[in-house]
Amino acid sequence: MAILDEHVKVKLVNTSIGYYENLGYEIPRYEYEKGKFRVKNGTEIVVKSTDLKQNSNVCVNVACDCCGKEDRIQYNQYNKNKSKNNGLYLCPEDARIKRHAEDIDLNYALEKIKEFYNKNNRFPKYNEISVENGFDFTYSKFSTLCKINNTTPQDEYAKIDCFKSEPNPKYYDRYLEKLLYIINNVDSSIGSNLSKLSKGDYCKKYE
Repeated sequence: MAILDEHVKVKLVNTSIGYYENLGYEIPRYEYEKGKFRVKNGTEIVVKSTDLKQNSNVCVNVACDCCGKEDRIQYNQYNKNKSKNNGLYLCPEDARIKRHAEDIDLNYALEKIKEFYNKNNRFPKYNEISVENGFDFTYSKFSTLCKINNTTPQDEYAKIDCFKSEPNPKYYDRYLEKLLYIINNVDSSIGSNLSKLSKGDYCKKYE
């Protein structure tokens, strides 16, 4: 839970007295006439933060469920934040990231994939698609975008470089073209001996 306070003070008003009394809290009253009791204006009681009314304006200390950043906000604003973020409390910075992630399209995701590819000379593993590696979306998000666009991550990787992705029969012609290039351009001492070519470091420069 993002609320850091286990208990908070609330100032009683006419509309909240019955509410907290029904929850079992003792409400201090004074006798203003024989047999008649009232709650003094400004009376405060300590309640569990989980017992606050949903629209309460009592301030609570909270921590972002994403980054842990602490803040102090009204309880009603805390509830509005959670309702927008599927039950999580997100600080303004993380909320902006979430909204940005929801607006990401496939082209944007592929550009980020290409940036990683160009930097590392390989495609990212599914668990490497993270903030630490410069991504602002997850592999699950990328996979969903591909599905929406009737494609798959593997197909998109193959379009970028079919030799750095998992083999796909749809790109057989490109594999064949690359193979013929290697056969025709290897050192003369190797010739077209594919068995020899596949050993050692002979073909690394043609990858």
